[in-house]
Amino acid sequence: TSEKKLRITSLNVLGLSDSDKQDVLISWLKSYDIDILMLQETKMIDHSEFVRRLKVQGSWKCFSRSGTGRGGGLITIVKASLNPTLVNTTKDLIWILVDNI
Repeated sequence: TSEKKLRITSLNVLGLSDSDKQDVLISWLKSYDIDILMLQETKMIDHSEFVRRLKVQGSWKCFSRSGTGRGGGLITIVKASLNPTLVNTTKDLIWILVDNI
């Protein structure tokens, strides 16, 4: 029997506004076939451009909470095939359910 392993990764990115850093992260996400990626400390007030670039590169759903520009910021990236559903967000939390594992 072939078992599918769910690949979950969490990274403190120490800022994500640099497009070169975003490119490396997108490439890494695809190379390692990550199912769920949680990014902390994006330090971005607006994640929309990164999310747009990510969606062009593959079939992922993104959930985010803005940072202050100096700290904070969360993004959770989930393969769309896992059918993720947002349950709740707070300042420091993104809660998502997946039902297609």
